[in-house]
Amino acid sequence: MSARKTLLRCVGMVAAAGGVLAPSAVGAGYCRAPQPTDQIPALGSALSAPFPDLDPLQDLRATLALEGMGAGADGRGVRVADLEYDWDTGNVELDGRALPGPAAPAPAAWVQSRAHGTATLSVIGGEADGAGISGIAPAAALLPRTTMTSSGGWDPAGAIRRASGELRAGDVLLIEQQGSVGAWYVPLYAQPGTIGADVRAAIAEAVARDIVVVVPAGNGQSGMVGGDLGATGITAPAGAVVVGAGKTANTGEVEGARAGFSNYGADVDVQGPGMGVLASDAYPSLMPGIPFLGTFSDNPHSSYTNCFNGTSSASAVVAGGIASLQGVARQRLGRALTPAEVEARLVRTGVPQPDPQNGNIGPQPRFRLAADFTPPAAATNLVAVATGAAATLTWTSPADAAGGSGRGDDVVAVDGQVVARVPAATGTVRVALPAGTTASSTWTVTAEDRAGNASPAAAGSFTTGGAPEGDPATGVAVPEPPAPAPVPIPAPALMPVPTPVAPPTATIATVTTLPLAASRPRITLLRRAARVRVAFAVTPRTRLAVRDRGARITRRWVTLRIRPARVVSIVATAPRTGRRVTYRVRIDSLGRARVILRRVG
Repeated sequence: MSARKTLLRCVGMVAAAGGVLAPSAVGAGYCRAPQPTDQIPALGSALSAPFPDLDPLQDLRATLALEGMGAGADGRGVRVADLEYDWDTGNVELDGRALPGPAAPAPAAWVQSRAHGTATLSVIGGEADGAGISGIAPAAALLPRTTMTSSGGWDPAGAIRRASGELRAGDVLLIEQQGSVGAWYVPLYAQPGTIGADVRAAIAEAVARDIVVVVPAGNGQSGMVGGDLGATGITAPAGAVVVGAGKTANTGEVEGARAGFSNYGADVDVQGPGMGVLASDAYPSLMPGIPFLGTFSDNPHSSYTNCFNGTSSASAVVAGGIASLQGVARQRLGRALTPAEVEARLVRTGVPQPDPQNGNIGPQPRFRLAADFTPPAAATNLVAVATGAAATLTWTSPADAAGGSGRGDDVVAVDGQVVARVPAATGTVRVALPAGTTASSTWTVTAEDRAGNASPAAAGSFTTGGAPEGDPATGVAVPEPPAPAPVPIPAPALMPVPTPVAPPTATIATVTTLPLAASRPRITLLRRAARVRVAFAVTPRTRLAVRDRGARITRRWVTLRIRPARVVSIVATAPRTGRRVTYRVRIDSLGRARVILRRVG
């Protein structure tokens, strides 16, 4: 135990002030709301009491499967650059690293920056000494860098390029800042104008050098692409890992559901814990209302908080997890993963978001599964039966290695061209032969696991239009199935002319939504010829609105034309209260429709 972390006098725990703290452009997401303190044990006030181990109060390691990753999981050999405004170099979790201070002074208006930077760095690489907290990758090299210039200006793109120059392929660059579009907070790359363009270019340059760039989605509580911020038309640079904020069970919420303040959308790749993350703090706190786990008069650099929140905490945790993953990859593979490999592994092995209808923030990572580098065994018992321009292919799908990430798909190829991807254990597929298939063809099955590891390809062969060559494992020929006997075609019978009747209707689906007023409206989809009717079981005075020239609107229902892949939004407004519910109706060319509750309020 470090002598620096000896508790001489506990000033006590400071409970959070009531109310939600508003985000700011610099420290946004550091503390969004007061957190419960009744589960935090009293730290005591006895002189010379040992500094407590606070790791048991944090369950993110178990939740995100950060334990048991294997050699290299401490991040040894990996560099993590963190772009901040300021940080506390003397903090007890960081002072052993001899970190440099900011090269430029922070303006007085950015008083929250030191606490934010300190919390981020402690989560990624806090000292693992059994006292206080342990960082996710405590052996990774930390490179905190400021976006400020020596003249007091702000140059995020320049800071990205300078930090990238200190990193190598496989290292991690975390951009812990956000911009704004009007009243909305957005990632720096989504900032309109030259600032955003320069940041996107700098990120692309870093990714091209195989540096893993981690970007917070931002705390604008909006859809970044196609939503409230869709007018910017700006998407994330290819290869950057964009992180949304999820709720956490340790704050009494549904694990992995979208935190209300988090931006969301197709740009967001994965999520991290955005509520109640345990971190070291800068003392005295420059952010009022943060609940401390302890502040100590003998050492002003040894305070902690359980209120590191927002996409800031989410991105810090993901960046630390990626540093651990890269450390394991260097040990197991002899190389680091590329940014594309990192993103694919986190997405494929993550736990799906439980409420994607509330805005996509991506899956919740499971880093131990992402660090699985052992492929499954090869498929066996390959049998092919070719008939005309099609072939029936069967095989025995292998299980995944013990303790692995779990089986993914079996990939089937004919003459080197992929013709099907089927879930593991399916073991059979009938495929149309690719154009140009030769009379004698080779087919292969490659078994993948969830992490993307691929087995050796198991190969078989067949002859188009002739007898199959049989099971290559046994040499037993598989006979062609006998041709079916011809079925006589009966002469058509004369049928009476049917009596005209009204067009039939069919109920496609029923969705129950939140109440507009006192009742619970129900949407029923009815198909009539080339139209879909969306009926609302609401009060007669409910107003319906839809932006569609071909729509027919009454007080109770909307009729829409059926067109391929069309999406229509319908807004229902309740009388008296004025409460609005927006529905998204997706219709295909067959008239099949699906209704999604998009937004209430």
